[in-house]
Amino acid sequence: MEKKTEKDLNEAGFVSGSVSEFLGLTTAQENIVEVKVRLTALLREERKLRKWSQTKLAEELGSRQQVIARAEMGHRSVTLDLLFRALLTLGVGLGQIADELRNCEKFVKRQQAVATNRSGETKLK
Repeated sequence: MEKKTEKDLNEAGFVSGSVSEFLGLTTAQENIVEVKVRLTALLREERKLRKWSQTKLAEELGSRQQVIARAEMGHRSVTLDLLFRALLTLGVGLGQIADELRNCEKFVKRQQAVATNRSGETKLK
């Protein structure tokens, strides 16, 4: 956000901050959300890259197409276990999954640095 816009909004009584600050997420909760977002995107990309239908992946997992659709939409009911099993079933290597998780860690650290710089103190728990 531009400094002038942020200043104008603050003067009008609005407060700027991160989504984590707004929702009151702990660092652990923020990390879990980011991991799920990254793995969900990886699942969708890898399934399409391999030209697998949601139905085929579901059959390989012993599940239903609707479950895979929910997983790819990032539905809150989808577990990390399902995401990992689906990725491994597609043939995604552990190294690629680990790389994706390292990217999550870098993202969260950047967000924490932004929160620290904004207020002079870390607001995330």
